[in-house]
Amino acid sequence: MRHASTGRGAERIGLILPAVTRVLPWLTSLAAAGLMIVTASATMLHLSRGEGGIAVYTAVLFVLATFAAYMRWRVLPITARTRTSLEPNQEDIVNRRAA
Repeated sequence: MRHASTGRGAERIGLILPAVTRVLPWLTSLAAAGLMIVTASATMLHLSRGEGGIAVYTAVLFVLATFAAYMRWRVLPITARTRTSLEPNQEDIVNRRAA
């Protein structure tokens, strides 16, 4: 059971962290695509076992993951973080050496 909990935590981190930090933001849509694969597989498994209620739940999660992947990939992609004014750029380094 610990392994499943660890996986769910990693899924949440994979969806949220790149978007919040804006470091490698394309990973958000990639994580959502991975969740699509997992939830589609879970839906098929539950349907094959005759567990209709749980299959509906996982199908809804599949739709949500699909929505997140599409929105972050095509409609509203997150821009990567740009350099801040506190970070020195190449011109500053050259000017310091020349002075």
